[in-house]
Amino acid sequence: MAKIVSDEIEIAAHWPLPRFGIHRVRYGIPLMAASYLSLVLTLGLYLPAVHDPRFLYDLAFPVMACILTTWGASYYDGTTILANRDHITLRRWWRQPTVVPISEVARIVRLTVDEPSKNGTTPRPALFFFNSDSRCILSLFSARFDDRDLAQLWTTIGIQPEGSLHEHVKTMKLGDRFPGAFDKPAA
Repeated sequence: MAKIVSDEIEIAAHWPLPRFGIHRVRYGIPLMAASYLSLVLTLGLYLPAVHDPRFLYDLAFPVMACILTTWGASYYDGTTILANRDHITLRRWWRQPTVVPISEVARIVRLTVDEPSKNGTTPRPALFFFNSDSRCILSLFSARFDDRDLAQLWTTIGIQPEGSLHEHVKTMKLGDRFPGAFDKPAA
């Protein structure tokens, strides 16, 4: 559920894992702690045998676990939307926050982007924020956010999204669907 801070709301991403009650569960830090602990224990057990060729094989799982849990924590726990009637701020770990003034947002389009994958395509619900020149000024994949939270976002900023998640567009066809929206600006 979105947390209201004065006239600003804060919307945090949700993990696609079980929720306990109405409160949002942060899985990232405990998963990261467990994976880094397994790495430290593996290093402690095998450090005397560094010259053993199995050392790298035994170290591979804990290192991959650390990488995956850090990515997952960043993707879910590290993504937050702050919004009020003046601006939308997208905060992510290890990146500068993206601040978009509401006065620059002409429309918001909600649709599903079909990304190529090994098994054909993977559908990803997305939100695109366009300015009056039809350029995309902010995009995010909305599957991480609860529909109630997004409804609160639309109410807070006073703009309702167009489109539907039933509309599917292939990643390669986004330029055809929104001409010029994703082109790099001329320097």
